[in-house]
Amino acid sequence: MTYRQYSDWSSDPASTTHRSHSPIERIVWTDDDDDRVDRKKTSFAWYWCFRCCIVGSLLAGIGLAIVLTFWLTSKTTATQTLSTSTTSQTTTTTTSTTSTSTSTSATTTLPICNTTCLNQTWLSTASILAKWHFENNYSDDTTMHNGVATGSPSLAFVQGYVGQAISFVANSNQMVSTSYIPLANTSFSIDAWIYPTGLTNSDHQSICGLCPTTGSDQCLHMTLRLTNSIYPLYFGLYFDDVNTYTPATLTNIWVHTAFVYDATNRMLSVYRNGIFLSGGSTSSGFKATSGSFLIGNIPILTPSVNTFQGYIDELSVSGRLKSACEILEQATLAARFSFDGSSPLLDLGPNTVSSFASNYSLVSGRTLQAISFMGISSSFFQASGFLALGIANQPFSFSLWVKPQSLAGTIIHVSTNSSGIGFCAPFIGFSPNGSLIVQIMTNTSYVAISYSSLSLTDFTHIVQTWSSINGLQLYINNVLVGSIVAVTYQTASTWVNYLTLGGCLNGCMSCSAVPGNEVLPGPFAGAVDDFRVYSREVTASDVCTLYAFS
Repeated sequence: MTYRQYSDWSSDPASTTHRSHSPIERIVWTDDDDDRVDRKKTSFAWYWCFRCCIVGSLLAGIGLAIVLTFWLTSKTTATQTLSTSTTSQTTTTTTSTTSTSTSTSATTTLPICNTTCLNQTWLSTASILAKWHFENNYSDDTTMHNGVATGSPSLAFVQGYVGQAISFVANSNQMVSTSYIPLANTSFSIDAWIYPTGLTNSDHQSICGLCPTTGSDQCLHMTLRLTNSIYPLYFGLYFDDVNTYTPATLTNIWVHTAFVYDATNRMLSVYRNGIFLSGGSTSSGFKATSGSFLIGNIPILTPSVNTFQGYIDELSVSGRLKSACEILEQATLAARFSFDGSSPLLDLGPNTVSSFASNYSLVSGRTLQAISFMGISSSFFQASGFLALGIANQPFSFSLWVKPQSLAGTIIHVSTNSSGIGFCAPFIGFSPNGSLIVQIMTNTSYVAISYSSLSLTDFTHIVQTWSSINGLQLYINNVLVGSIVAVTYQTASTWVNYLTLGGCLNGCMSCSAVPGNEVLPGPFAGAVDDFRVYSREVTASDVCTLYAFS
């Protein structure tokens, strides 16, 4: 440590003794003596002035040091607080900025994004009253409302939107009944995936309800109701109902439905695939305080048969209002893998799709951890259950952070077989010259977008989207770098799809033989972080949010 040294400045002028002198001499010497006295006084004054300046400077320096120390300590404490927190949005942003200070972005200042559903938060498990997955049983997650199947023929289980689903036949008295669920005089949200296989009933095709009697506000029912030769979604309390009128419900396609009742404002709202369709006010709240909750059939609703024709999956009842954003994410976020925590392969999306990985490692990611592949065929990550990717002309989006070790291989491969074969296609990978390729298969060939400046030293945010309106689009670090017209998207037609990261497994050659393919198939070496799959085309504002906050 360097210490400051201080000099001791002193003044001690020699004294002069005056003996006998002539008067003139005395006068002269007196004047001279006065001069000496004046000089002595002046020297004395400068001496104390200088000492005061030194002392003042020291005091000022000490004060400044105290202020700087306090300020720096405060800054350090604040920085440490942000760095050690792992739950706040601010922490995520700070961590991201720190870890990518040399990214392809020219500045460390994150963009200001418009408000989207992707920067909203909620607790999806809050106030769950019942949830049925229909995985070969009628069990409720809460165990409070396990179902009992009745009717003839016996109910069957089929391939569902996630896992299995329950199958109903319209010209029957089939149903699943449970104990009473307390929905009277309170807000609630009910949602399910449905797959109508026919539209034949003369009035209603019942999804679910609670209807002990057909009195006003005593019969909760959610159905497809015949209206002007089509079957739109219908939501009612009996005499307090909402008919969405459009769009017509299609058959042989999975549809997400959500029915929300706001008891405070007495409002009914209906959503289809995450999009608000219609709403209406009620004169009163739901009043039934008894009765069974019914799935697939509400016998008392109409004299005629109103059993559902088709499949019902992932039915849930919540004792709260779900926001429009939560419903949109529930309907369109097919899967999300952050690769963080003690269960890095866990799907954080609403569907909890199954996943598996081989010969991988966890490394420092864009945020927290990333999954890293070795560049060999046995090093990969795979998730299954992506029905939306198997629906022809269904919009979709992939979002992920990538840090390659080399510009080669297949990053995203989709197939109908776990070995990578069957109906299969490389969606994202590298061309022979090292350019990044995003592509889709149309009716006859691939269409692709190329990007030639991918970083090998930093994580790059990649978003691939497709819709019949905007075609194929590629965003790199929040910038739209390519767009190409593609009005159709060919898939395996409602098959369950396997999505593989890090390679193409056994499908490297057979799946890349379609004309127009620009990906040179093979294993990928590098890291991937925060991988998301959407069954919709994310917007530019969504991309901004994914880039700034993921």
